[in-house]
Amino acid sequence: MLDLIYEFDSYREFLNAYCEAKKSEFKGFSLRWLAKKAGVSSPSLVHMIMTGKRRPSLDTVERLCAAMNLDEDASTYAVLIAEVDLDRAAAIVALAKAAAHDIRRKALGGSEETPHTFSEQTDSGVPVGAADLSRDLC
Repeated sequence: MLDLIYEFDSYREFLNAYCEAKKSEFKGFSLRWLAKKAGVSSPSLVHMIMTGKRRPSLDTVERLCAAMNLDEDASTYAVLIAEVDLDRAAAIVALAKAAAHDIRRKALGGSEETPHTFSEQTDSGVPVGAADLSRDLC
């Protein structure tokens, strides 16, 4: 099972597959057991990592690798694919911030120094620029 890590490009997918395999072959296996062996605060943290609700630190990935008895190359691979996932999440946040900044600048008439309030209104009572802003955000 452990050499199968190289078939995964997501540490979450590997962690899920590892846990499923361990549950079927080792009756005493549980997320509580894995969390304790890894020195992770709780089994719910492991579960949240597995489901994508929580992004682990690279230290946590390394601890989980040690708990799964991955060799050095497999552990390095796991950390690298985790790092790619973490960087991807950071890139998505940066893109969202840039898009929000562009929308704000457009809504405020292209000037960063425009006040954060809209003084003009359309016929429907919506502040000028707000309709464009809400359309762009949806």
